[in-house]
Amino acid sequence: MNPILQINSLSRSYGSIQALDDLSLTVGPGSVYGILGPNGSGKTTTLSIILDVLSADNGTYQWFGNAPSAEARRRIGSLLEKPNFLPYLSAVKNLQISAEVKGVGQDKINDVLGIVNLSARKHSFFSTYSLGMKQRLGLASALLGDPEVLVLDEPTNGLDPQGIYDVRGIIQKVADQGKTIILASHILDEIEKVCTHVAILKNGKKLTSGTTREILTKNDTLEIAASDLEALQHLLKEIDGVTEITRHHNMLLASITDNVEIAELNADLINKGVKPHHLVRRKQTLESHFMEVTRGRQ
Repeated sequence: MNPILQINSLSRSYGSIQALDDLSLTVGPGSVYGILGPNGSGKTTTLSIILDVLSADNGTYQWFGNAPSAEARRRIGSLLEKPNFLPYLSAVKNLQISAEVKGVGQDKINDVLGIVNLSARKHSFFSTYSLGMKQRLGLASALLGDPEVLVLDEPTNGLDPQGIYDVRGIIQKVADQGKTIILASHILDEIEKVCTHVAILKNGKKLTSGTTREILTKNDTLEIAASDLEALQHLLKEIDGVTEITRHHNMLLASITDNVEIAELNADLINKGVKPHHLVRRKQTLESHFMEVTRGRQ
């Protein structure tokens, strides 16, 4: 099966600034693919290129296994910037205009308003909407024409916790329908909660990519200390599933696999004459992996 999107060695510069540097990504059908990175990492530039808003200096990309085309673009819904609707018109009227501009039917307007939970306010002026409601109307517009793919740039940026929760729920609802979603964000929590795959960018370069499960199932970190660190380190080396042991101040840090049970480890060490006075398992998170892969990378 062809990937939904294939990016091959894309590069783009703005004068002396290298915004995108030899980026390659593969987005499979039905995935929620998160492009994660701090501001200036190349996320928006990537989305702008694949939506034909910007041109690349080098590299290529394909949608649905073929070169970019108007036909392919009609299969893609997008929200790149803050929604820009007419403030003195209702949600329905604004979506009617959006449908006309896109050249799609207006018969699904009520359906998309239902998906984004705006049916009760569909006749209210856009100017009366909260920021979260405006963002949801932008998502409704992106869903017009029943696209196979949604491309979203920072969809929860600037929203309050309720707004973030609402938008996240919509993304999950749309993903459950089998649509492919490509989502750029600098918010770790957002990527971790909704994405099936993730690529981490910094300074226009891809540092790592994979399924969110792969990223999150890196080995946990064990913090352990005892009065005799040398004896402790020697015993840890003999325990299956404990690797990469390093000394950090007055404790040892080790990588441990899922099969290592902390209670059993503690009892084993005590039976062998070393009693830990500090023993903590730190679960790997996307945040910790992000800090790990970006630390010191230019």
